[in-house]
Amino acid sequence: MSGAGVRISINHQFIMSNTYVPLISSGVAGPLGVLHLPRMWQKVSLEASGKLAPGYPGIGRGFDAMTCAALGLEEQAVKDYIKQHKPTYPQFEAWIKKNAKSLTRRRSRNIMRQSAGMIMMTRRAKKSWAIAGCRMTRQRRRMR
Repeated sequence: MSGAGVRISINHQFIMSNTYVPLISSGVAGPLGVLHLPRMWQKVSLEASGKLAPGYPGIGRGFDAMTCAALGLEEQAVKDYIKQHKPTYPQFEAWIKKNAKSLTRRRSRNIMRQSAGMIMMTRRAKKSWAIAGCRMTRQRRRMR
């Protein structure tokens, strides 16, 4: 509130993060129909520009490695392509079509099934750990 002769200056300063957490879910597929591929592209793109949040690998040992292996792609080749060319997602999928050693419609469906199965297993594991954690907490309370 300002009165006669009183001047109030509000200095708003917004600090944005220099790194980003990948927000695309592993359950998302692009036009090619391969689950997790958009997320992997986002992570490697962020890593190539030095903007991937700490704790997130560009290509990790889980879904990323499984996706590369299923497509018959070398992980380093994927990283190199994205770092050198900085492709949009459709350009990345075009490169995948051209370079994947084992990409057929049938193979794409199998990759989707495997990825979907792993996603469901991960969700179930998280849920069961959360339930187990609640049970442990209740048991500890009873013991007191």
